[in-house]
Amino acid sequence: MPRLIKYMIALFVLVCIAFAVFFLSRSPVAVGFAGPLTGPYSDLGVHGRNGVRLAVEEINARGGINGRRLELEVRDDKGTVDGAKEATAGLIESGVVAVIGHMTSQQSMSALPVATEMDTVLLSPTTSTPELTGIKDNFFRVHPGIDRSARALALFASEERSKNQLCTIIDMDNEYYTGSYKNHFVQEFKSRGGKVLYKKEIRSSSRPDWHYIVQDLLKCSSKGFFMSLSARDTASLVQAVQAIGVTAELFSSGWAMTGELQRVGGRTVEGMVFSSSTFQEEPRPAFQTFQEHYRGRFGEKPSFAAAFAYDATQVLALALKKTGGRKSGLKKALTGIQDYPGLYWPISIDEYGDVTSPQYIIQIQNGKFQTVQKLESQELR
Repeated sequence: MPRLIKYMIALFVLVCIAFAVFFLSRSPVAVGFAGPLTGPYSDLGVHGRNGVRLAVEEINARGGINGRRLELEVRDDKGTVDGAKEATAGLIESGVVAVIGHMTSQQSMSALPVATEMDTVLLSPTTSTPELTGIKDNFFRVHPGIDRSARALALFASEERSKNQLCTIIDMDNEYYTGSYKNHFVQEFKSRGGKVLYKKEIRSSSRPDWHYIVQDLLKCSSKGFFMSLSARDTASLVQAVQAIGVTAELFSSGWAMTGELQRVGGRTVEGMVFSSSTFQEEPRPAFQTFQEHYRGRFGEKPSFAAAFAYDATQVLALALKKTGGRKSGLKKALTGIQDYPGLYWPISIDEYGDVTSPQYIIQIQNGKFQTVQKLESQELR
């Protein structure tokens, strides 16, 4: 073969490689979102998806990941164990470099083995079970574990509201969250001399008859209830409680703190008390801007789920810039995130993929969520 032809072939191959490298480097970086878009937890999933979508749009407007667009793929995990596994596997098989999700602890726990087997990061906006705390694995989050939140609520009920007797009711369809929250709450409450009169467990998937259920809770009349249920189920329970004339004080985990609670519950949820890491008396300017953009984009006020999903996406984008948009090295890049100015407070991810934050005691007063107490992280160690 003449030398000139060999030279031309070699040149052609080099040009092809150069074009391939260029176009591959400009191809989108695919990321996934998995959450409950249907079913009783859909308020979390829809707001979470919207928060991610808004962040992706803003990141792309700023130039994406080193000049490459972020491309979002969405799956409905249906708020079920099998749905979470299927959604995670489907997203990873489609080529995403990471999955933002899931929105509930039960689904994250179910999906994690799938993500681990397929060596993909699972970055949750709102999963807060302590079952995943302090473990080096493929799971990361921007929401703190709920052990401190549960203890803060028990402390408030006992010390500030002088409660010494309560009944509890939780949704076992999200057991990794609700069960852990209840256990930490009860442990703290009992350590302060409190007594739990009755423990009730339900499954939201079985469409519980709330008017029947509250009959079991009559012994707590004029005492107090602790509940860990979705916003929709919390509203239904509170309405059923008030319908039979029970006037107990109501304490809830932060799970129910969405607009859905007030939309469904109306005046019946007035006075409810929550513990959460997501509230601010005076929102940061960044949060106010986010709120305005979210309203303009989706026509409603964002919930905590939307805000944490937005932050999770921004944090993931920072890590992807370090890896050049690649899956390889992403876990190390995420643990390098320190003092990212999140919407609620600075986010630093430790070597186990966990974060910490202040805790707020919040009450619905005059139809609005209002802070009644703030506890720093060191106060709950």
